[in-house]
Amino acid sequence: MVTPVIANSAAGIPHPEDPALKIALVQVVATSGAPTSGGSHAYGYANGLLATDTWTVGGAVYVKTYGYTNGVMSAESDWVKQ
Repeated sequence: MVTPVIANSAAGIPHPEDPALKIALVQVVATSGAPTSGGSHAYGYANGLLATDTWTVGGAVYVKTYGYTNGVMSAESDWVKQ
């Protein structure tokens, strides 16, 4: 489960209801530690089937792999930080 976080600090973007407060730019991550959005993806294929998804975000690289049985996807890994 991803829990949203809002933090007030001296740096960040102005709070919409109180400009004296600032909202820190906080990156929300999944329980695995991987970010939940942003970045770019590069896809790898084997025999016409998606084999890997390489996700580059915030200077980090994560890879997810896919497995197939008789041409039907049967396995999907978690994001693994490289």
